[in-house]
Amino acid sequence: MQSVKGWLNLFKIQMNFNSNYLLAKHWQLEQSRITQYRKGRLRLPLAFIIEIAATLEVEPLEIIASIEYFKCRELDKELIHDVYFNAMKKTIAVRMAAYSRIHCRRKFKPYSWRK
Repeated sequence: MQSVKGWLNLFKIQMNFNSNYLLAKHWQLEQSRITQYRKGRLRLPLAFIIEIAATLEVEPLEIIASIEYFKCRELDKELIHDVYFNAMKKTIAVRMAAYSRIHCRRKFKPYSWRK
């Protein structure tokens, strides 16, 4: 499951934003607000969750459930887990494509540095 940080990273990649500054500018916020969302100090607004879901072509409920999973009581984890995976089943192909884009952008260093 993704945290807020993970969802924001996927959104930034999809929107071709290289920094939190560009994301803050897009949402017309201060950059410190983005940092607070990423660290979990502030809740991500529902309008932003819906925009992220539309951009990444995933269910908004999937994002909400994955964010809340880390904050919920132990008694509620199983229920939220089930909701998350039922929502994820609908868009698994899109998610796999998004992850492949992340890994293609990373530059792998050759192993010559070990010598």
